[in-house]
Amino acid sequence: MDNNHMMVIKPDNSLWGWGYNYNGQLGIGQSPQELNPVKVMENVKQVATGTSHTMAIKNDDSLWGWGLNNNGQLGIGTTNLSIGSPEKVMSEVKQVSCGRNFSLIVDKNNVLYACGINNYGQFGNGVAVNSPEVFPIKIMEDVKQVSCGSYYSMILKTDNSLYACGNGENGALGTGSVSNFYKPQKIMDDVKQVSCGYYHTMIITTDNSLYGWGSNNFGQLGDGANTNRSIPIKIMEDVKAVALGSYHSVILKTDNSLWSAGSNSNGQLGLNDIINRNNFVRVEIETIRSIATCTMSTIVLSESLQVYSFGQNSYGQLGNGTTSRETKPIKINFESIILSNEIQIKNYPLNPVTVVATCDAIEKLEKFAIRSDIPPNTYITFEFSTDQQSWKVFDFIKNEWVESQQTHDKAMTKDQVESLEKEIIQWLEGKIFYIKIFMWTEDKHATPRLFGIDAFVKIYDDTPQVHSLGISYEMLKPDYPEVFVSKDDGNTWTKAVPEELTQLEDQKEKSQIRIKVVLSNGQELHGISYSWV
Repeated sequence: MDNNHMMVIKPDNSLWGWGYNYNGQLGIGQSPQELNPVKVMENVKQVATGTSHTMAIKNDDSLWGWGLNNNGQLGIGTTNLSIGSPEKVMSEVKQVSCGRNFSLIVDKNNVLYACGINNYGQFGNGVAVNSPEVFPIKIMEDVKQVSCGSYYSMILKTDNSLYACGNGENGALGTGSVSNFYKPQKIMDDVKQVSCGYYHTMIITTDNSLYGWGSNNFGQLGDGANTNRSIPIKIMEDVKAVALGSYHSVILKTDNSLWSAGSNSNGQLGLNDIINRNNFVRVEIETIRSIATCTMSTIVLSESLQVYSFGQNSYGQLGNGTTSRETKPIKINFESIILSNEIQIKNYPLNPVTVVATCDAIEKLEKFAIRSDIPPNTYITFEFSTDQQSWKVFDFIKNEWVESQQTHDKAMTKDQVESLEKEIIQWLEGKIFYIKIFMWTEDKHATPRLFGIDAFVKIYDDTPQVHSLGISYEMLKPDYPEVFVSKDDGNTWTKAVPEELTQLEDQKEKSQIRIKVVLSNGQELHGISYSWV
């Protein structure tokens, strides 16, 4: 978009900002600019930047705003010229996006709200009004993501269909015309991410294809031309994230390589020159995790957790302590995980689920096998313990079990667990042992859903007996789950309580016990099952 300040969230969920601050958009009081990162507040999980205002969602799902408020874009009930420190807007919010003088908010029930000015119909409520809305007003339901352009809006519904409304100048809406639309117009289906620039728009479809439309005078669509497009055109495949400045575009491909196109007057493409590009060109930099943009600046987070920035820096928006532009990526020595408006590598990590196995007559543990069916860009890892105090992972380089770092991304992957040889897991034989399961996602706009994760411990012996089986678990509170047991491979299920699971005594004949946990919203966690023959 057309902002000149940058906001980031560190791994401890603290919010930091730097750059232009004339209207208090950094949330630290009013000052001309900040050249280095300054801490703003704690317990933040998402942040969005408008032209001169900022909004953030805290860990408790409350929404806060600060900065320019001349048109009520903060939604706090006033039109004060500027607000220099965070003020609470509303509760139960899951996503927010900021435009030039308005804000769009999606609550936890997928209801879309808007505040600020609606002079081009950017709210999508069927009217265009010059008087501001100083409180968030309800617009529509079944919305999961929004993205604000300068004076227009992109609305992604829960069925992955994309709608547009507001100012259609330069074809920014993708409707085939340059007309304004006061009601949302359907653009296309199968969309999973949308990003808006000043007057150009790009989306990523569910098959990771990149499409773009709108203003293209600087080649910002990356389609090899400099002609505006009023309908979506396919640009390339294998794209996982996109971020748009006013007149430039940055993408992250599925191999985590960084590419850029469009205006390069301040080196915002990171190509070590100031030459515009109308095709996407790869940036020479290490593999990247997430991306974000300002008006004519870019900031990225690498796989090694290094933060790089490049482009315009007249207000300190690069965060490197100077006001000199940079035409190639420079490290700014600031560890960050979440960049405003873009993909978050560790967004919404679930509390770990701990499954306890008691197989007290088993003498030979052969191997582990895990069946999983989880959404794209969602990950699962595991840790092991015999006392729930000391958690371990197997170090395949040292060829030994080591103490875990108790972070979900440092635990063992599914492939690593399944590759463990019999000799490696002998320390678990005949013991009560525990497996801690983590899930997290790269998808900013949806909490990871638990889809039928089955972990099988296969045990072989000449004359096996299983005397008892015990299961315990820790789930997301206050969402208390129901527990079900199946003895016919999931064909029929019987409701149980955790205490009853320990009473599955003396299984004399060939059998298999499957256990699943069902959350209140119908999502299922299939726990560890034990097979014996």
